[in-house]
Amino acid sequence: MKVVGVLRFQVDPVTLMTVFGIGNTTAVRYVRTAHPGQFDVDPTPP
Repeated sequence: MKVVGVLRFQVDPVTLMTVFGIGNTTAVRYVRTAHPGQFDVDPTPP
């Protein structure tokens, strides 16, 4: 999966949204899963 390769180097959900055309919630979820230490608080509202 190409998203996983990008996530190894990229910690920006906006880039994922632009390159892959995914939604903001999905992009943030992918980045949080790949880099859990980057987020202390959930940046998306419930």
